[in-house]
Amino acid sequence: MAKTLVKLGTDVCMQQYRLLMRDTTDLAEPIISVLKQSAAICEDIAYKTEFMERDMKAEKQAMAYLFEWSKIPQSKYQRRLEGLILDELNCDYMELGDVIFKNSKNIQGTFRLSPFEDDPSWSFTLELEDTALPTYADFIVIDGNGYERASKKLVVKKDQDSIFVYAKKKN
Repeated sequence: MAKTLVKLGTDVCMQQYRLLMRDTTDLAEPIISVLKQSAAICEDIAYKTEFMERDMKAEKQAMAYLFEWSKIPQSKYQRRLEGLILDELNCDYMELGDVIFKNSKNIQGTFRLSPFEDDPSWSFTLELEDTALPTYADFIVIDGNGYERASKKLVVKKDQDSIFVYAKKKN
């Protein structure tokens, strides 16, 4: 909510300031840049707060919060997906490629385990259970040669219209 108010407020401020300074746009740009930076900072704080709250709730249930299903295409939220892949493959580097919603219950994507273009792409699939109210999602990683390299059953919880994905903590 606060993020939305800040975004609306800074947008109005930028529009008004541009109107006031339309004769001297070079003078207006530094102020507008600071307003944009303020909005971005508020967005980052909201992002961190969202994850902190979910992380704390998940910790109490011996789980790790991963991501919200519908937000995976957004770059900030893909960091959690990258973390899942790195953890499951026990590696330190990966470069995420395309992430595509095949349908509302299936996400597919590609990634590389090295920065070199010659190295083959690996792929992953996240698939919700085919039930009216899914409680699990299957996560599968396939290497560049077509072999399954990792798989995990993830916990799915629905909260209002959102689907949240969790991993059970390792003992």
